[in-house]
Amino acid sequence: MHDLPTYYLLPLVGVNFKDFGTYHQGSNLISTKINIKTLKLICNVKNIRSIHQKVYETKQFSMEEGDNLIFNFPSNLPQTLNAFVKGKYSTIPRAIKKYLFENSGLPRNHDVLLALNKTASLRERLEDQIGEALPKDAELLSVPEEKWFT
Repeated sequence: MHDLPTYYLLPLVGVNFKDFGTYHQGSNLISTKINIKTLKLICNVKNIRSIHQKVYETKQFSMEEGDNLIFNFPSNLPQTLNAFVKGKYSTIPRAIKKYLFENSGLPRNHDVLLALNKTASLRERLEDQIGEALPKDAELLSVPEEKWFT
């Protein structure tokens, strides 16, 4: 499984993890990191030659640098990026959530997508796992990890 930047941010530059292809029967995409200062998304891959042409054709594609592909974020995403950085995934704008459901490459019932809307079924399952109630305002996924940023 990939990290949240792969599922929440990669689709915002016009591609998803499936567009990076497979390499030795696993995902060709190793990691997706965000550089908040430059508003770039950096994707590290195993084999640059296994990537689908769609990746290079997206208008947000910036450049290839070694085993990294670099994308520019569209300029209309500050609220979404801010929500992501703060771990406030449920506050991502509704239109962006809808777009992620349709373009992340994940099944619509995947926990990563359900957490965007703090669905009751996911909340109940998490509360059962930890054996206690979560605060009403709790996000249902962990806060961003340092390794997701450059």
